Amino acid sequence: MTRTCPLCEATTSAFECCGIDLTARRPWRMTRERIARVHAVARGQKGLDEETYRLRLRAVGVESSKHLSRPQFLALMQGLAKLPDRPRPGSGRGRADAR
Repeated sequence: MTRTCPLCEATTSAFECCGIDLTARRPWRMTRERIARVHAVARGQKGLDEETYRLRLRAVGVESSKHLSRPQFLALMQGLAKLPDRPRPGSGRGRADAR
């Protein structure tokens, strides 16, 4: 089966061209759910402040999570997964022993 790349308009039997999965029904894009997931992990789970979050985005080549491509999204999420989770309130030391 031959497919046509929407970017370079080349006809090919390959599954991918110009970084696009030609077998996908729709092109990959950042959805509201994916953006919400990025924010939940970065801000909620990992506890990143605004400046650190923006630095992480710039490290994968974008200024906003809305503009992430699939490889950039995956790289960002893998980078965030390597960070330690922020401590949960009340789970650390400093609590008085209950007697």
